[in-house]
Amino acid sequence: MDRYDVVVVGAGPAGSNSARFAALHGAKTVFMDHRKEIGVPVQCGEFLPAKEEMLRIFPDGKYIDEAYVIAPESIEHTTDSIVMVTPYMKRYRLEFRGMSVSRRIFDKTVAKSAEKAGAEFLEHTGCTGISGNIVHTTAGDIEAKVIIGADGPLSIVARSKNITLDRVLYRMVTANAVGDFGNDVTMYFGDFTYGGYGWIIPKKGFANIGLGVSSLRKGESLPVLLNKFSKLVGIDAYINRVTWWVPIGPPAGTLTYGNVLLVGDAGNMVMATNGGGIPTALIGGRDAGIAAAEHVVENKPLSSYDAMWKEHLWNALYTAYKVKKLSDKVAWSNTMLDLSMRIMGKRGLERTIRCMNLF
Repeated sequence: MDRYDVVVVGAGPAGSNSARFAALHGAKTVFMDHRKEIGVPVQCGEFLPAKEEMLRIFPDGKYIDEAYVIAPESIEHTTDSIVMVTPYMKRYRLEFRGMSVSRRIFDKTVAKSAEKAGAEFLEHTGCTGISGNIVHTTAGDIEAKVIIGADGPLSIVARSKNITLDRVLYRMVTANAVGDFGNDVTMYFGDFTYGGYGWIIPKKGFANIGLGVSSLRKGESLPVLLNKFSKLVGIDAYINRVTWWVPIGPPAGTLTYGNVLLVGDAGNMVMATNGGGIPTALIGGRDAGIAAAEHVVENKPLSSYDAMWKEHLWNALYTAYKVKKLSDKVAWSNTMLDLSMRIMGKRGLERTIRCMNLF
């Protein structure tokens, strides 16, 4: 049986960054992913804040500089503004610097960074369960001192340990529409999204379009809603439709369970206002990796992970959750939602957009 200090399950941004920082801090580390290709399928809007926007939200620059690394080759389009569209089609252009990325490329660059740091990668290898300090995988059993679950909202690591978090799984759908969609990211709000929103995010020669909803009405489905949305915004056709789940909930009281740490979507590190979680996954991955390595190398308590991620992420995650709870009171009525957005006006919406836009 192979033995490692740290085993990371999942090679998305959270898992790969966990592996990278664990290896950088001296732990013998392995990370794995069951998919045939990292970053595929694309279950994401693929929009990220510019680093200066991150520093407005998370003012301590050190951990941002360490964790929030966006490879230039993964960037497909940059923008200086986001347009928010009310249910009755009033448009507000708001200043916000960001970039659309290719998750196919971006996720691979984060994984490569982990390998360069010294972590071993097991491709096409999935976790089938956890027993004590043994990780059962499709390639055999691995013994670990610390196990990091970065395997998404339906985490096998969490389920194996009977860990449950307070959250609602939102339904998401995305697709690609070919054409020139200008420079602005556009966000559409209305009762057609049932508590969520629709988006058009420009890329090179096409756009990532999609929407997220808290629930589906009888007789409807995500493909049906995507068709309605595409017609609403004048898109005739799209390809590469993908559906997935995003966990919306308050930040957890703890993400340390014995020798197991949860991070990323598995640990509710998602901005409730928009369902986005790449920046928080990268920061949480840094914290999980460092805590795991320091536990192994320096015998520090694993609970230092909770102290780190709460210091770095709690306020943003909790504020987003509170904003989401308030917005849900009007999200089911086009009239109330439109009126609320008009009352807030451009200045209020700009404050809101900086709270919510961590995709």
